[in-house]
Amino acid sequence: MRAFFTHLTEKTHEATAMKRRYFVCANGHEGEEVTSGNDELPSSQNELIRTTGIVDNGIDTRGQLRYRCRTGGEPMSETGTS
Repeated sequence: MRAFFTHLTEKTHEATAMKRRYFVCANGHEGEEVTSGNDELPSSQNELIRTTGIVDNGIDTRGQLRYRCRTGGEPMSETGTS
C-alpha cells in the first residue's frame, strides 16, 4: 500500500499549480496569498489557499479575495503576483 501512496503523491505534485499574490498595507505591513490546485480538475473545490499576514475581507469586483492587514486591520493593496 505504501507504493500506491508514493505514486499518488508524485502524480499530484506534477499536476499542482501554484500562484502567489503579494500585498502591502498603508503602514508597510506585507502579506501573501498562496493558491495551489490540481490543473487536471479545474474546480474551486480543488484549490487550497494559504495566507500570511492578511485576513479575509470579502471579494472584489473581479471575483478575487480582498484582504486586510492582520496587524492593523487596514485594507491591503496587491503589489504583484508570481
